[in-house]
Amino acid sequence: MCLVTRKIVNLKASLVSDSNKHSGIIENLSKDCLYLRAVTNDPAYDFIPGEFFEIHFQSNSGEDISLPGKVKWSYKTPPHGITKSIGFEILEKNPGYEKLFNELE
Repeated sequence: MCLVTRKIVNLKASLVSDSNKHSGIIENLSKDCLYLRAVTNDPAYDFIPGEFFEIHFQSNSGEDISLPGKVKWSYKTPPHGITKSIGFEILEKNPGYEKLFNELE
């Protein structure tokens, strides 16, 4: 379950699974979840709840962070649906992510 405390960020990210790779921007995060907008190469592609991905991004200090997790929800971002808004549940945190989260205001 996602905690209420959310921190606003603007971090470039990649979502990677065995068969797909998408780029996106993490817009906010909590201890257990991320909200991001992703661009897909295939406009018909939908992020299905329960689908597993690993998110790769860099902290503001340049540290590489990878987080395994799954899609909680997704929808085409209005008004044009070019990007997809995604709620992402973090399944396994790491020290780099916890450090990033704690350093954010």
